[in-house]
Amino acid sequence: MNLFNHVTLFDLLGLVLIFSFLPITVRWLHKERPRPRLMVTLCFLAVFAGAFLILKDRVTELALGEFSLKAELQRTSDKLVDLTEFTTTVVSAQSDDREAFDKLDLWADDKMHPFTSAAEAAWITIVDRYEVYFLHCRGQRSPFDDDVDGSKLSFGQLKLLFEQSPLYSKPAFLEYIWRRQDVPIESRMAFLVYVMKTTESLRVLACAIDYFDQKAKLEYKNILIQPRLDWWEENKHSIRQGLVGTP
Repeated sequence: MNLFNHVTLFDLLGLVLIFSFLPITVRWLHKERPRPRLMVTLCFLAVFAGAFLILKDRVTELALGEFSLKAELQRTSDKLVDLTEFTTTVVSAQSDDREAFDKLDLWADDKMHPFTSAAEAAWITIVDRYEVYFLHCRGQRSPFDDDVDGSKLSFGQLKLLFEQSPLYSKPAFLEYIWRRQDVPIESRMAFLVYVMKTTESLRVLACAIDYFDQKAKLEYKNILIQPRLDWWEENKHSIRQGLVGTP
């Protein structure tokens, strides 16, 4: 590689300044000419200027390199944050977290998201998994202790108990409420719609959908709520008027 390919005009000027003033100053001092301090000062300024001309591009490259390094470190840090958030969200969604599941759905639709394809794959996997969970919604044990007669509780009391119950017992409460034939079918279905919209649990969501689909005669076999909400908006008045039979 030719060294002179990397030598600029500023490099040459810097070298000329340095190698011109240094010998001149040495001879000036050696011959004890007048104003030696002024000559030393001029030599110092020439050397400084020459060094600046030679090194300015290197300093700029170093500064830009440091800036690039910081920018690259920041980009890497951002990628790690995104990856950590994505991984945590997938794990949470797989662990019955409705909010995480909905977040994966949003990321899957956002083609600018760095993990849009992975989010879509994870979301589809979870949707498919909950098809099997529908089989576990029916035939729950009674949510009440042996000394409690749930049939004496009003619909309002049952809904309150559902809200206050721990997550693991909510499917049992949900099935019990759905089986209460003394509660109007419209009220029970409206309650299922409320649960579908608000529950934080994918398992509870699956059970609410399962009971709702029994009445609506829907066969989607997934945990997507929009088709059920659309059906409800179109048919709730018929339910209220008794045009659709009870389960």
